[in-house]
Amino acid sequence: VMSQKIAYYIIMRGLAGCMPDSLDVARYETRAAMVKHINSEIDLNSWPLRARRQINTVDIWKYIQGGGKRANFVIRQSSYQLEFVQIDYREYMERIRESEYS
Repeated sequence: VMSQKIAYYIIMRGLAGCMPDSLDVARYETRAAMVKHINSEIDLNSWPLRARRQINTVDIWKYIQGGGKRANFVIRQSSYQLEFVQIDYREYMERIRESEYS
């Protein structure tokens, strides 16, 4: 089995068009891990699970495994949104280090 490419993301939460209320980074080693985290974000906001149907994680994961670097996506519920922006390993590590000092 070939090893899968790891996906790194910044996740921003907040009102569409405004500065995010919060910002985190995430690292996904498998599509299942990505789906589990997306579902937990949806649950945290008490959104209906159908909100997840706004994105196709199979296609997103295939794109990442093919070397895609811009697998960005947004899940919206009324005016609130979760924005997932793909980043590289270096930026992921920079943000992890920053968060340790803040």
